[in-house]
Amino acid sequence: MDFSLGCLIVESIDKLLIGRNCHNYSLYFRAELYRVKKVFDKAGPLYLEAINILQESFGPEDIRVGVTFHNLGQFYLVRRKLEDACICYEIKGRVLGHGNID
Repeated sequence: MDFSLGCLIVESIDKLLIGRNCHNYSLYFRAELYRVKKVFDKAGPLYLEAINILQESFGPEDIRVGVTFHNLGQFYLVRRKLEDACICYEIKGRVLGHGNID
């Protein structure tokens, strides 16, 4: 998929979604799109904003928080920020259970 087409799709979804939680999913999908396309300077802040909204909305032990920390860890791993990645994986393990492969 062309990157500009992917951004257009995400922006269109953004306009259709209403409410804070829906906006959060849009942030998450945009962060994933930027991570996959290696536009790292845009991906990181979106992950962090999505995590903040998820924690405020559902609490720090919610599965969505764990999954987003996992993906943020993947992001940090690709950027070779190993200490940050380890912290994210520790939080993911606490939320989802250590040894969880999902």
